[in-house]
Amino acid sequence: MNENTPLGSEPMLYPPPKRKTGAQDTSATGGNEWLFYVIWGVVLAVTTLVVALFMEGAEGARNSVPTLLGVFGFGVLLLVCFWFNVVLHEAGHCIAGSMGGRRVYIIAVGPLWFKRTPWGWRLRWYKRIQEIGGLAFMLPKVGRQPSKAEDVMYSLGGPLANFVLALVCWGLLSSGADGLWRMVLYTVMVQSLIIGVMNLLPFHVGAWRTDGQAVLDACFAPLSSLGQQITQLTALEFEGVSTRNWPQDLVPTEAQFQAAEHVTVAHLIQIFRLTHAIACRDDVQAQQCAYWFAQHYDTPELDATLQSQTALMMAIYALVMCKDVALCKAWRSHWSQDQVQVFDGSAQAYIHWLDAELALAAGNIGQAKQACVKAYGALQDCMAKSDVMQLQAYLISVVQRIDALEKDMSGGFKQAV
Repeated sequence: MNENTPLGSEPMLYPPPKRKTGAQDTSATGGNEWLFYVIWGVVLAVTTLVVALFMEGAEGARNSVPTLLGVFGFGVLLLVCFWFNVVLHEAGHCIAGSMGGRRVYIIAVGPLWFKRTPWGWRLRWYKRIQEIGGLAFMLPKVGRQPSKAEDVMYSLGGPLANFVLALVCWGLLSSGADGLWRMVLYTVMVQSLIIGVMNLLPFHVGAWRTDGQAVLDACFAPLSSLGQQITQLTALEFEGVSTRNWPQDLVPTEAQFQAAEHVTVAHLIQIFRLTHAIACRDDVQAQQCAYWFAQHYDTPELDATLQSQTALMMAIYALVMCKDVALCKAWRSHWSQDQVQVFDGSAQAYIHWLDAELALAAGNIGQAKQACVKAYGALQDCMAKSDVMQLQAYLISVVQRIDALEKDMSGGFKQAV
């Protein structure tokens, strides 16, 4: 039994002691995150070499780089052209995905993230060095599953956009562009070709995969029923369908859980099952999931992000289903903002709500109020409408209890006076 486990509570539901921090957890990327940086370093290095060779053949171009831009200026040019190519690449994915019935929820270029929320689009800056590339996050419309052809079209949209840009630059160069514009066009053209070709090479780095790998997966990988279910459930969450109203045929089953070949897949299945059980107040199902999480939480193969999300789900379970403040607090302490690479504010909003509940249980009304304010602020960054509705209901309950306590305290003070 954990030394922090209160007498009389269920010890099997408590988390193990927290891991010692210090060494960086690379499990999320399979330990080969360095390859990701090497890839984009090659893009910039090869671009520099090829542009220099192209410009070498132009009259008077031998000294054009130091004369026109200088070493620093040329570096800025490379970076600006790179971002331009990334923007066009993600735009290509968005256009192709929209043609295939998908809806855009995130467009990311480096640390800049444009996110669709129930209150409109939000611009956010995320300080993460690994986000040097781009991302287009799209989901199919509710009730519609894209075909394999549409998946292939979506994956090829980005590289095709880069190739089209390279063709346009070649046409402008052929028309006689000179001087600084010639250098810019060469740079954009070469980077477009490199980014397009490298994205078509089939490989993956951790959870990140190239567009070429996505094409191969769409063409040859067996159609995953579980993958379709999770995609549809995520789309339902984003569109505001309450968790308790999920179609039963989309909720992952016990058979799918038992058939999971990797602990990460098993955890993902159990998170969806526990979420649904809590919403439906299914004590039996929720308890089964909770016991499994408690037993497998500290599995070495589990990456830090999913582990932290599991801790959040267990804290919610402890409070909503068990009414156990001590158990909730124990799991809450295992959640870490640094470990969660989730750019939806719902996780942070849930944490602030839990903090409000814990503060209220401890009789600290001031801290409970502050946590509620933070939770309402984090709601503005939530993307899933169903999370927004659930959190609003939880927070209204907390605020009502705070108001009732303050009235009781005020009445008691007046009577004492």
